Amino acid sequence: MSIEQAKAFIEKMKTDKAFNDEVMTIEDLNERMTHIAKAGFEFTEDDFKHIYFTNVTRVSMTRLKEYDEALNYLN
Repeated sequence: MSIEQAKAFIEKMKTDKAFNDEVMTIEDLNERMTHIAKAGFEFTEDDFKHIYFTNVTRVSMTRLKEYDEALNYLN
């Protein structure tokens, strides 16, 4: 459940500039997490890291594949 909340939070941060700006103005991490929870998103730091790094790895692997395909095309 909290993994889904982390996914929803990341999506909202990507698509809602006002929400993103509001969250990012809070410098203290505990206060930021409290604000995020009050907005309806409850997840752990580990949940967030899991989703974030899964997405980063997926993007990196896609780019690596594209790079490999480009090299094969040139050779």
